[in-house]
Amino acid sequence: PPSPPSPPSPPSPLSPPSVAAASDAELRSLIEGATKDVSIFLAPGLHLKLSSQIRCSSNVKVVVASSDEGAKLDGQGRTGLFLLTGSCSLTLRGLAIVNGRANYDMAYFGRRGGVVVGVGAGDVEIIDSTVTGCTAEGGGVVFMESSGAVSLIDSNVAGCSADYAGGVVYARQSGAVMLIGSIVTSCTANINGGVIYANAKELPQESGAVSLIGSTVTGCSAGFGGGVVYAVYQGFASGAVLIIRSTVTGCSAGEGGATFTDAIDLSVIDSTISGCNATQGGAVYVETGSASLARS
Repeated sequence: PPSPPSPPSPPSPLSPPSVAAASDAELRSLIEGATKDVSIFLAPGLHLKLSSQIRCSSNVKVVVASSDEGAKLDGQGRTGLFLLTGSCSLTLRGLAIVNGRANYDMAYFGRRGGVVVGVGAGDVEIIDSTVTGCTAEGGGVVFMESSGAVSLIDSNVAGCSADYAGGVVYARQSGAVMLIGSIVTSCTANINGGVIYANAKELPQESGAVSLIGSTVTGCSAGFGGGVVYAVYQGFASGAVLIIRSTVTGCSAGEGGATFTDAIDLSVIDSTISGCNATQGGAVYVETGSASLARS
């Protein structure tokens, strides 16, 4: 089986030195006006109720972080939280992210990204955070099109959903998707990818690997393919699907209770997949490509 990818380096202290934001307006101004990298600190216990997406369109790295019990970012069931273009990268750290609901926007592929939409964006990281009750047509938490990598690290995601695909992450012609040291519970997609949807089928570009490393996924589902992961690369991509030192339990789909893969290699290493079900492929469904299990 392929060697596991190297996990990202541990998060470093906020750099450059952080500036504080105490309101939606201050947070929005710091991000939307950024012309260089910016780190923003939200005080523990702060509850920001967003009324619309915060937009970043510059080639900068934005970090929004809190400490201790964390600050809360709340979409109020009315709006997504961030829209990234122009190679903007975003790190969310130590936060409680709740009730993100994607708005309909034809310029950005409809109702996509319950928390973050990236179109021509850089990387997105969600670290040491909780994400609850977020929803979209595609990408209940993160939607990426022609963008960078998505990493969920040491985070808990629960009750997020997609009407179409990617209950947590939808990545199309984008970088790697990594779920590291995280717990995902009861996330769903009505069609494909209860947790992750990765597609490089329609354009001859590469998409990165999908990796679950040291993570636990429970009770996630998709109506058609891949209760956890749906990955279709159709000969264009060099990525792979890797499940390493992880546990997948009680997940379901029409095809591939845990994973649905097409034209890509799947490796399950030192992992457990149990109690999953599907009409075809209770745990794993391989349309084309290969699948290997090692110590699993």
